[in-house]
Amino acid sequence: MPLTTALHDQLTDAEAFDKQLMLEHVLEGMALLLTNSATETTKLIQALSRDLFKMVLGVDPTVPSKLWSARRRSMFYQTIEALIDVNGRLAARSLRAIAPHLPIQSHLTPTLHMLVSAINGVMGDHLISQQNPMALPMVMYDRFGMRHNQQQVKSEVVIFVHGLCMSHYGWRLGTPQSVGEQYLQANPNASIYYLTYNSGRRISQNGLSFANLLNTFCQQNPHVTRIHLVGHSMGGLVSRSALFYAKQKAYPFMDKVKSLLCLGSPHHGAALERLGYLLQSKVGNLPVAHTLAHLGDIRSAGILDLRFGSVRHDDWEHMANRVGDFDDNRKPAPLPKNVNCHMLAATLQGSADSKNMVGKAVGDYLVTVPNALGIHSNPDLHLKVDPANQKVFYGMHHNALLYHPAVIAEVIARLLASNPSTMDGTAPSEAHADTALNVTASA
Repeated sequence: MPLTTALHDQLTDAEAFDKQLMLEHVLEGMALLLTNSATETTKLIQALSRDLFKMVLGVDPTVPSKLWSARRRSMFYQTIEALIDVNGRLAARSLRAIAPHLPIQSHLTPTLHMLVSAINGVMGDHLISQQNPMALPMVMYDRFGMRHNQQQVKSEVVIFVHGLCMSHYGWRLGTPQSVGEQYLQANPNASIYYLTYNSGRRISQNGLSFANLLNTFCQQNPHVTRIHLVGHSMGGLVSRSALFYAKQKAYPFMDKVKSLLCLGSPHHGAALERLGYLLQSKVGNLPVAHTLAHLGDIRSAGILDLRFGSVRHDDWEHMANRVGDFDDNRKPAPLPKNVNCHMLAATLQGSADSKNMVGKAVGDYLVTVPNALGIHSNPDLHLKVDPANQKVFYGMHHNALLYHPAVIAEVIARLLASNPSTMDGTAPSEAHADTALNVTASA
């Protein structure tokens, strides 16, 4: 049975279901998404007209809200919303019914899958709450882009985990230049897998799902003895969260996890999300514009978690509202002691002694170097990583960490170094480290 997890973490491993996203799901999901968007637009227009009416006529905002309650909305708006909803859902069901009979491929192309992954990253939790069939399940794919087949699993497993709005295709799986294929050339005695998931869900929810998936995977494949996780950007946080919950649940597979490699992961949050929160809160204080500020609420819970890099449920469960506030109230999530953890960072700076302060401030465009290395002034939040397991690539942007030859060489060397069957267990050679360090600015 292909290995997936349920959309909701409350389900146990035994309740995990097999769902494969097909073209008919996407067509139906897009119709529902457009329907919901149109309905929300109608509500927004109504709210704006109400605010303008109050402002122009000088109506006191303290006037009893019953005048403007949903019960007393104009028949005009109610009729529009009803027509949009009925016709949209009818169109959605019709599209799903006829899609299998169209002379087109039912399975998603890589381009369409990446588009759906991007939509999930932006509003994935909304898709779940609306029961939209486009909401991605968590699935493990092999190096050919096929669903996991447990009969082909070798004793060593490497799982690559993508970041926000990305998909497993971002790793360029199957191409000779990809990190997965190049690792297989260096170590043919390994199985390569790529995790895909709804990156719009809470990071901790995806982390728990991933922990449950790994537990099921190891139960189905007891001969697996070594597991390596490689996460890019948010993928590193999801992997950290999975190990946190696996340890909390005392899952036996934790003894098999030998290494975790995080590539450009925002362990302490992303400045862009914090800026977005500040802008939304400031705009909300302006007349009329506070209605528009609510548009910012549509960004996914996964994006909200990137404000400070939350990987635990209790980082957000206590919040009075979904969007939360600007205080960093994270609970510590230390790295497991039995796992060899590596933090790889990128920066636009050309070299370590570069005077480019802008490059130093923005890091790789999205994540600063100290952030990606797990460094924090709070000792409880600081990720204690051996300096030998930290690496900075200069003249490189965030997504280049997925495919740049120097990064691939570094990842492979570190994976091999953690495998006594392929190397003597030592760290990458100094010669190789120099090669990885001197990356050109055109990366």
